[in-house]
Amino acid sequence: MQRPGTCAPSSAPPGFRGWRRPSDYKPEDVDVQFQVKRRDKDGLEPLQASVVPRVSPGDEVHVLAKNSSDLLVDINVLYVGSDYSITHIVAERLAPQATLEEGLLAFTDTSFGMERMIAVLTEAPPESEKEDLGFLAQDGVASATRGTGSAGFSDMLTDLGMAPATRSVMRLADKNGPKGAVMIFPMETVPRA
Repeated sequence: MQRPGTCAPSSAPPGFRGWRRPSDYKPEDVDVQFQVKRRDKDGLEPLQASVVPRVSPGDEVHVLAKNSSDLLVDINVLYVGSDYSITHIVAERLAPQATLEEGLLAFTDTSFGMERMIAVLTEAPPESEKEDLGFLAQDGVASATRGTGSAGFSDMLTDLGMAPATRSVMRLADKNGPKGAVMIFPMETVPRA
């Protein structure tokens, strides 16, 4: 069963590049593409949300974003590692008709597994500060094995219940808020053969 708000690859509209929630932007208004440059090859391969590519140490991720709309658009790129770390890669404001084209990161041999590139697009009101999601950055979760630590199950539940609120919400019926979109591109990091 498909989750609400997602698009199956077979029913995806032309130009579908990984929107994971309904986008307020049409692809012809704002287009964001992630591309992989392989260590031992020339050229860039586009990432597609319907395919989970394998990447290895030395491969690179590049972004190509174009704002063809008449609005200011802020783009933030986050990288979620296999250890659930979040790295804030870039925050840029795209003026109307502007393009962002740059290399973002190179993979290392420090971790392997399922990882994600996330692009968050938000409409920027004129003369506003650039949206910077750098506050979302966090270290990874330490790997744990059975029998470590002395906390019991009730201690874990207490910790969960006492955690501070970290997110807010907006009513679904609120259509007066600024435009936005979230794009998620999964990839699997594997050792180089």
